Parts: sequence; C-alpha cells; structure tokens
Amino acid sequence: MAKDFNLIKEKWEEILLHTREINEMPDVAYNIWIAPLKLYDSIGEQLIILVEMKQFISMIRNAMPKP
Repeated sequence: MAKDFNLIKEKWEEILLHTREINEMPDVAYNIWIAPLKLYDSIGEQLIILVEMKQFISMIRNAMPKP
C-alpha cells in the first residue's frame, strides 16, 4: 500500500475536489466538512484521515449564544 499511499497523498487535493464535484456539494458544506480533511497514513488497505478539531471548536463557540 506504500506506493498507492504516496500516489493518493500526491493527489489528495484533487480527490477532495472530485468528491465535491460528484456530490454537487455547496461551498459551505465543502469548506466545513471536506476541505479540512488531512491524509495522515495507511494501515493495510485503510486510510487514516484527520481533521483539526480546533476549527470545529471555534465554529461551535462562535455559533453558541454568549451567557
């Protein structure tokens, strides 16, 4: 999988954009849920994909009313 993983890593941005295109995803949905995904590693045939939680924590804090 190492060879395949390197190819996937090189093409990661294209893969994300293709996902957006085939799902006809609006900009907001893409920017919130798909664009932050980071390819991290692979184990066997599985990919490990990470997302920075700080972005989501900030979104939630900004969306919640202040006490």
